[in-house]
Amino acid sequence: MAEVLAGVGHRIRVQTPTRLLPESLRVEEELDAGEWQSISLAIETRAEALLLDDRGAVEFARSLGLPVLTTPLLLLNAKTAGLISSVRERLDALRETGFWLKDEDYMTILKVSGEQGAH
Repeated sequence: MAEVLAGVGHRIRVQTPTRLLPESLRVEEELDAGEWQSISLAIETRAEALLLDDRGAVEFARSLGLPVLTTPLLLLNAKTAGLISSVRERLDALRETGFWLKDEDYMTILKVSGEQGAH
């Protein structure tokens, strides 16, 4: 979280959508307010990628043709780019705070990152 906060104003810009998707869609798709605003903003700005983790929100955003990136894939990309040294360390820290990730998906990410046997 500290890395994200450090990026605000430098690499990260906080922006509010000017047009939201219809409220009926938010309710129908069971999106929380943050997901609803994020998807609306991604449509409005034609975002390169939208960071979402909730399965329902991810599926809905993809059904709209939005490019979605999940946190585990973001971490994998960061390791591949040499920005972080360990995906496992960050995923474990997230899971300790309540971030839900299926064990199967966790193991797949570790395998792809080359960290399956590492501790």
